[in-house]
Amino acid sequence: MKQITVVCKDRAGLVADIASALGANGINIETLDAESENKHGIVALSVSGERYDEALKLLRDADIPAFSEDAMIVGLKNRPGALAELATKFKHAGINLRSLRIVHRETESSLVSISVGDRDSALKIISELDEFLDLAPAARFSGDYFSTPAGSVFIESGKAKIGVDPKTGWIVSCIFKDQNFDLFRQLRQDIPGYIAALRIYDERERRFFDEMKDDFSLSDFKSDGKSISFIKHFSGAAWKIHTQLRFEGDFLEWNVNILKTSESVSDRSLRIHFAWPLIAGWDFWAPAHDSEFTFDGMSSFEYMYIQTPCVGNREIILPMVSHFNRKLDAGFSVLEPIDAKVPAAKFQFSNAEKCFNWGAMKKDPRSLPMLETVNYYVGLVGDSPLNTSIRILFHEGDWRSGLGKVFEKWNDHFVPHCENINEFNGVFDCASPEAANDVERFKGYKVKTLEVHGHFENYGDYFQAGKDEWFTIAAKESIYRKISDPWKLDEFLNTHGDNEIQAVLDGLTPDDPNIASGRLRYSRRDIKEKLGKLKSMGVGAYWYINYSDGYKPVVEIRWPDSICKREDGSLLPSGWKMCHNMNPDPKWSFGRFQIESVKSIISEYPTIAGFFLDCFRHMDIDFAHSDGITVVNNKPAYSINFSYDEIGKIISAELMRENNKASFANKPLSIRTMRWVDGVLLEGDGEVSEEKYFWACLAKPLFFMWTSGKKSLDENLRRAVLHGAFPRFTREDRGKISSESLALYRKYLPLCEQFKGRVFCFDPDPLRPPHGARAKLYTLNGDYIAAIISDSISENMDLHWKKTPCVTFRVSRACDVAKVGLMLPGNTEFTEVPFKFDGTFIRVPMEGYSNCAVIKLFVEGDSGRKIGKASFPAVMETCMDPESAFSGKLDE
Repeated sequence: MKQITVVCKDRAGLVADIASALGANGINIETLDAESENKHGIVALSVSGERYDEALKLLRDADIPAFSEDAMIVGLKNRPGALAELATKFKHAGINLRSLRIVHRETESSLVSISVGDRDSALKIISELDEFLDLAPAARFSGDYFSTPAGSVFIESGKAKIGVDPKTGWIVSCIFKDQNFDLFRQLRQDIPGYIAALRIYDERERRFFDEMKDDFSLSDFKSDGKSISFIKHFSGAAWKIHTQLRFEGDFLEWNVNILKTSESVSDRSLRIHFAWPLIAGWDFWAPAHDSEFTFDGMSSFEYMYIQTPCVGNREIILPMVSHFNRKLDAGFSVLEPIDAKVPAAKFQFSNAEKCFNWGAMKKDPRSLPMLETVNYYVGLVGDSPLNTSIRILFHEGDWRSGLGKVFEKWNDHFVPHCENINEFNGVFDCASPEAANDVERFKGYKVKTLEVHGHFENYGDYFQAGKDEWFTIAAKESIYRKISDPWKLDEFLNTHGDNEIQAVLDGLTPDDPNIASGRLRYSRRDIKEKLGKLKSMGVGAYWYINYSDGYKPVVEIRWPDSICKREDGSLLPSGWKMCHNMNPDPKWSFGRFQIESVKSIISEYPTIAGFFLDCFRHMDIDFAHSDGITVVNNKPAYSINFSYDEIGKIISAELMRENNKASFANKPLSIRTMRWVDGVLLEGDGEVSEEKYFWACLAKPLFFMWTSGKKSLDENLRRAVLHGAFPRFTREDRGKISSESLALYRKYLPLCEQFKGRVFCFDPDPLRPPHGARAKLYTLNGDYIAAIISDSISENMDLHWKKTPCVTFRVSRACDVAKVGLMLPGNTEFTEVPFKFDGTFIRVPMEGYSNCAVIKLFVEGDSGRKIGKASFPAVMETCMDPESAFSGKLDE
């Protein structure tokens, strides 16, 4: 289809006259966009290609100023000689000027139609002319906003088509191709239409530069059909923005490159805000405890990526959020590239700035709700550019569809790299090597995964090269509680005998029950003996190691170049006793030492199953070093999150894998830090931490370690089932075997064991559990397996169901489900149960359900049959707005 553009003085009936002129001659209008701008009416339309020339002639014969598809409508300031200079520049550039016509003249400016042979080169020349009418962004909002500006440039993928206005660089259209609607035209109550754009906060100047509010010049606009790029310079800014938009599959890459305008510009921190429309009535999801809700257009929210050391209900480890409409079966996810080095980011809608509200009043596009992805702790240092980006993924109407595509694209961040991790999946415990003496406890509770702790003398050194015997870390930390000075601590240990030291220990209560062993010293012979015993018991011993903590008296002497510093130059404490925060990047000595230590540990203790990597967290910014990306308070710095990249690859992906050793970690800071790790210890207490760390384990083994006794053992074991995880050994029973807790473990462990090798299910909106219950669905070797629990129902409640609890599934392979199995606490195998399938939904009764169940859908064959199009009822509450509440049709 070829485009025809009509430009004339705005008047009533313009579109009607165009349609009448063409309709009277049997010419069908394929597409039509109309806008009013600065008293001008601009109409862009297309007709079938074979009648294009005829339509163009008919409109001109009807005194309707129509221009061919290669015509550019530009503005020129009224000045004698302006047209002559433009024509001369075209001549010198070798651009053939086919036609030039003044369309409309006013006092200060004129609209001119230009037709040339080389459109892109002509646009570049026009944009660089002082005479070019470079309308300030605010001026474009003087009238009603447009649907899609005439002359917009498009790029597209299989699912979406993005339109950019070449005069402003704004993204003005996002068409979902399968559903045939434009996201930016989801209108309600006088919303004029949306724009996507950037705003940038310059921390040195302490001001925002906003593409939708502030004056800028745009140049070098280019499009090759696959990507769009241009340069913007704000008035008063000390930098220029190079923007590129391109598709990679269904992912729209929004790339920003910022450069100083001159060498004299001071270094500075910048915050980059990528703004994209939010639609009231659509649902929103983030991988956090406070996860899925229906967006009302007014309520602010914020999800933080890479924050330490607290865990809040809106912190995320997986940097993505999703916005979707199940009725339309359309949605998008905005994310940081999973493998990108992002010092800090957040996803927000800040209505505090906009004060957006509904009502029958005219809406300014700048006031509309926007999802802002903010990349910060970045900036300009020296002559290095700032490079940052986000991805926008287009998918079906559910967040799981987007998550599945992220899982597929960055698969190596989500799956184990060493299969040895699955050999020792079982109950988790953290203890000293003395745990090898707890044969009965390990056997009774099926402890298979042991974090071996307390075997070293100092944090930062986990091998003790050159020593056959050393003090235990538990002993040193216990005595430190009395001496409270690490340098005096070493002096005390070196000047007192073991009996005197033991007397001090006997007068103290244990400080950390994780590692308290009652031993003053360890020797290599002791540890080898205990490790051998653990292996004979079938227990996987994972050697504790920590990259971020370093015992102060040792690291200040041996690895001072690796100690992190505060902004004022002082040494940065790690947050753990007696330790500095260390930077383990192998560029510096501490990281290189850790690599050599791991080699020695593997060689000296070959019976270990792998390594437990502790504390991917504590502090976030190191001012002693620079990573070339991070800029904080206008100074170069190092995001400690990045320090795990190279050392993690060398130790986990190379050394461990070569020796068939696996690794798992606790409290990961970001999904990036988990790239080379094989499993995760979900350490926390309650939904907030659980729902943060869970999303690092879509397909990795997960061990659930609750950190207090706030919830009952029964409930914590149910939560382990929900997450498809193995539980920890209950801390309250350390040193003994409780018949009550042992009975609970035997009741729930068979359920946990069903999830070995599970992968989170990415089918859209796949199940509904009974009212008040929680559920998660996984896939396992082609089958589906669901965990269903009720938090509020304790084990001893006397329950009387009015009718049998039922769970309903809507999964893509439902047509091939041959049977359904139910497992309740206390069962050791699945019981086949009847189910009903209506072509879309599978309904499974859970006879005997109280507060926990596992249901397995056994899939046989691959018929290729698809389920019906029916969906679960929407969860959104509404006051049933009448049709008149919408300006245009909602979701159309």
